[in-house]
Amino acid sequence: MAVLAVGSRLTEPIDGWAAGVPLYFSASKTQTVTEEEVHHIEMTGHALRRWEGRFRLGIKRKAVLGQLAEVAELVERGQPAELEQRLFRVVAELSKAAASMSWEAGLNAEAQHYYLLSLRASHAASDRLFGLNVLAAMARQMIYLNRSADALEIVRAAVDGAPRTTPRVHAMLRMREAWAHARLGRPEAFRRVAGKAEELMVADHGADGDDPPWIDGFDSAELSGTIGGRYLELATVTGKPQGFGHAVTYISDALKLRDQDNLRNRALDTINLARARLGTGEPDEAARTALEAMRMARHINSGHADRKLMRFAEESARFAKNREVRHAREELTDYLRPKKLNQGA
Repeated sequence: MAVLAVGSRLTEPIDGWAAGVPLYFSASKTQTVTEEEVHHIEMTGHALRRWEGRFRLGIKRKAVLGQLAEVAELVERGQPAELEQRLFRVVAELSKAAASMSWEAGLNAEAQHYYLLSLRASHAASDRLFGLNVLAAMARQMIYLNRSADALEIVRAAVDGAPRTTPRVHAMLRMREAWAHARLGRPEAFRRVAGKAEELMVADHGADGDDPPWIDGFDSAELSGTIGGRYLELATVTGKPQGFGHAVTYISDALKLRDQDNLRNRALDTINLARARLGTGEPDEAARTALEAMRMARHINSGHADRKLMRFAEESARFAKNREVRHAREELTDYLRPKKLNQGA
């Protein structure tokens, strides 16, 4: 069984990545795959990563892990340098996908194992930009596990070891940093770093379009939703209610900007909006918003969304005498009862 690493056991190997320490995979350098086969492997990996809600999470995860095992075996046999580098990139991307799916299911130790594998593979593929993507995901995991100090160390390693990045990639990293400050109850640091992220996104609109493809999801809608969610957490941690109003404003903006087909992120935003409405003393609206989020959650098979709905159910207990809230809590109880939710949100 995988064991979750925290503190120095986690950050030391990441510091090695930042310092550019070589991370080798053993190989015999005997070609066993052709260029055409590598292209097919790349296309298959791309298709697996693009799966949305067509299959249950468990089925998707098994498919990704199966493909990952096959590609890793080809790498271990050894290939010509150019083909090997492309295979390492596939390993990095599939490992990241496996990690995200494991995290979604609340399997945190397994998720961390695959994140570290992805980090090593991205290094071997000479794709340090993708390594930033992995480190950002690892920081997010630590934040949700209440290890925000570890998250800050990871983000700092990412920034220190980063190649020259685009404004959008830099903004994403800054928001991970701001997120950790919010969880640690540091409002001034949060606002300062979140402000930098907003400035970077404005600068990105005038950039030359050199962003890596994996950053496409971090757009103006995602930035607004992320800042709103962090204001929600900051208000919850510090007990200062004005943050709930800022959360409502930013999350509402995010929902206006979101693509209607982006159901998962719309659901997560909507849950956060419901929680923020509780904080602003609008229980009726909060209850209606939570039920809207629950209807979305039925279609996305997301343990992360379900854990957030459970959080709303817990936080709404103080309004249990309100008729709308009572009805929403009953509906949520029926929805969540059959689910087995591990820690992660």
